[in-house]
Amino acid sequence: MQAKGVMERYALGGAVGATFYLEPVATLDVDVFVSFKPEAGSVIVSPQRIYDYLTARGARFRAKHIVISGWPVQFLPPASPLGKRRSPRPWKRTWPGHPSVFSPPNILPPSRSRPDVPRTKPGCSSSSRPACWIQTVSSHPDAARIDRGVAAFRATISSRPAMTFDPAKILESKRALRRDLAARPIAEKLALLDALRARQLAIRPAGQSAAAESTGILHEEPAPYRAG
Repeated sequence: MQAKGVMERYALGGAVGATFYLEPVATLDVDVFVSFKPEAGSVIVSPQRIYDYLTARGARFRAKHIVISGWPVQFLPPASPLGKRRSPRPWKRTWPGHPSVFSPPNILPPSRSRPDVPRTKPGCSSSSRPACWIQTVSSHPDAARIDRGVAAFRATISSRPAMTFDPAKILESKRALRRDLAARPIAEKLALLDALRARQLAIRPAGQSAAAESTGILHEEPAPYRAG
């Protein structure tokens, strides 16, 4: 579409874009951020040219998405013009055979801007978080009851060499798995995205799945992304 002049600058964002840098995570749609150009004689921008191009080639609408190869896709305006801000770092990256993707500073918002990311206790670095957690539990006014509950839970688990209750080892094991997934080839990670989306759709509550099928609404809102 870019080569045929249907759209100008673009970049993948959202979970699909982040998959090019990190491990795959489940998502229901694809967010494509596009620099829309107003039609001649108008100040209003519209993705109609993109929709006309795609529907002529078999794509279909589902509410606010257009379905391409089974994936609901949103074409969205970026928070700032793509590639127009002065920045020492590129605003996008490209891989042979794949679409353009936002560069990490633009696609991965800092944790402090996300309310769903737990805050670290003041004075706790990422390397000392397990110790900080233990210290926090030990200073809890009901620490004795918590310890008894943990002991009762441990008693229900059979003794296995692979099992550990050491927070540092648990976190490192998770980090190692995430590093392994993030380092896999792009094509393999995109195939994992397909599998994760299929599983997410399969385990959704029946009522929610029926409502989504009838209305086409996926109940996913994209985060605001900036372009450097």
